[in-house]
Amino acid sequence: MKRFYGLAAAITAALMLAAFVADVAKAEMVDIYGPVYIAKTKHHGHERKSKLTFSAPVAGAGVIIIKNGGDSGVKYRVKSAEIELNENDVARPRDFNANVAVLRYNVELLASNELEVDIESCKECELSITVQGEAAVTPVIRPLATDATTTAPTVAATVVATPVPVVVAAPLPATRPLP
Repeated sequence: MKRFYGLAAAITAALMLAAFVADVAKAEMVDIYGPVYIAKTKHHGHERKSKLTFSAPVAGAGVIIIKNGGDSGVKYRVKSAEIELNENDVARPRDFNANVAVLRYNVELLASNELEVDIESCKECELSITVQGEAAVTPVIRPLATDATTTAPTVAATVVATPVPVVVAAPLPATRPLP
């Protein structure tokens, strides 16, 4: 009989842990910067360079979405450009032409990022750039243990979606005596 209670306790603990882990919110990709419009006109001459800085709520995986022609359409598409993120090549001149409408690049984001855009070959053109990154995770708190020996049990939980895990313990209000 003792073996059965030990096994039941182990299964219960495993199920509670699985429920807690399953409740930790999955990272979701959201727009964290942009859209930013970079246009080149006749007044800019041969090249148009822009340096942009932005912060990411969570360092890690991200996506840069480039809309060639911006909102202006096919007539204003870029034929050649270079884009770097934190001194790493993202887009090269050969990636652009009049037939390319949208480009997507998977990138690694830092807490602070520098995006460098160099539009080379066009008289009047426009790019729209949007950066997506992971949304900040909202911690989910689930009870991990209760003290069932009193009429006012204490619930303890560990919050793991913080830089340092935090243990929270508080007495629950007494509603009725426990059996």
